[in-house]
Amino acid sequence: GYCNMYSPIMDVMRDQRWGRCEESYGEDPYLVSELGIQVVKAIQAKGVVSTVKHYCIYANNKGAREGYARTDPRISLREAEMLHLWPFERVFREAQPLGVMSSYNDYDGVPVTGSYYYLTELLRERFGFKGYVVSDSDSVEYLDRKHKVAGNYKEGVRQTVMAGLNVRTTFTPPHVFLNPLRELVNEGSIPMEVIDSRVRDVLRVKMWEGL
Repeated sequence: GYCNMYSPIMDVMRDQRWGRCEESYGEDPYLVSELGIQVVKAIQAKGVVSTVKHYCIYANNKGAREGYARTDPRISLREAEMLHLWPFERVFREAQPLGVMSSYNDYDGVPVTGSYYYLTELLRERFGFKGYVVSDSDSVEYLDRKHKVAGNYKEGVRQTVMAGLNVRTTFTPPHVFLNPLRELVNEGSIPMEVIDSRVRDVLRVKMWEGL
């Protein structure tokens, strides 16, 4: 059966030019968080993981940019906190979803999927998140191909795992991610205790599900 759902979508839609407006609950952070809480509770009451997305600050891209362009959200830190992060924090605290999807975008020049601040300090230490982080489909590759903060794909893998990513999600064979990850571990670029921690998060959720 199904063990994970990529829902609810927590993006607070602020620009009608954005190509994913139809996915959003709207532009009101309170409405987004209220609906998000109820969806998470309903999904997880059935023993299925609710993976909220897209974390974070994804729906306010400069000029409604998407795809292979750098999204470069042009909003103040205050707006980021009050409009885009607040619904996620409220849902994590009140409904305790066990999955979250990291988004494609950067904020202030730093890709969220490669950010220790967003995936560990904010998500786990401040918001109290206890589950696993999955990447949006190509967000690991985007550190190299789009955001240009990694010299190659392998370095992008290193940055994301060190930041707090648990699972790479996309439509390619597992070895595409696992082979460079093994090389990084063997080289000492990623400590084994980091791998243990990332795996532990996944196993904790699987035990909750009874898998």
